[in-house]
Amino acid sequence: MASPPAPTESSTPAASKPPVPPGPSARRSVPVRAWLQPAIVGLIVVSAFVACYVGLQRDPEPHGVPLAVTGQQLATEVRQTLGDRVDVHQAADAGAARRAVLHRDAVAALGPSGDGGLRLDVAGANGLSTTNAVTGLAATYANRAGQHLETADVVPLAKFDSRGLCGFYVAFGVTLAGFVLAQTPWASATCWPCATGSG
Repeated sequence: MASPPAPTESSTPAASKPPVPPGPSARRSVPVRAWLQPAIVGLIVVSAFVACYVGLQRDPEPHGVPLAVTGQQLATEVRQTLGDRVDVHQAADAGAARRAVLHRDAVAALGPSGDGGLRLDVAGANGLSTTNAVTGLAATYANRAGQHLETADVVPLAKFDSRGLCGFYVAFGVTLAGFVLAQTPWASATCWPCATGSG
């Protein structure tokens, strides 16, 4: 009986070899644009923010502050003393001047007080910067006129926001969060093909 033929090298199935992972040089490097553009945009935003607050608040000067003044004579004197730093709104009486403040036609009302001096009604809800500016202007006029000045806040700020910064921080937080959320998906979509070596 004849023996079966011996298997030849060509008939033997070739052993499967595991795929060789690509070396570091085979992977595509992350392009500079993927991280440079977000960095530049962030730098521009931060620089603009710092420039606005540091530059504009370095030495602020009031200009055209709307001030309701009771009586024609007092209104003329205030206009001559303070110049274009105030926008004088002449009022017929103290009640009309106060209504101008309540309706936001003026940030303060200046008129004579009962003891022969001057009374300034301010709206603290306009913010500290506006209130301090108009109070300083009224004090300047009172000192030059040699009169005593008393101040009353007829529209104060809310008790939980005594410095009037709640709105600012809400707007800043929402803007910052929107910027971060807008940048994150873009950066992920740009870097993902580079990190996985696809594309």
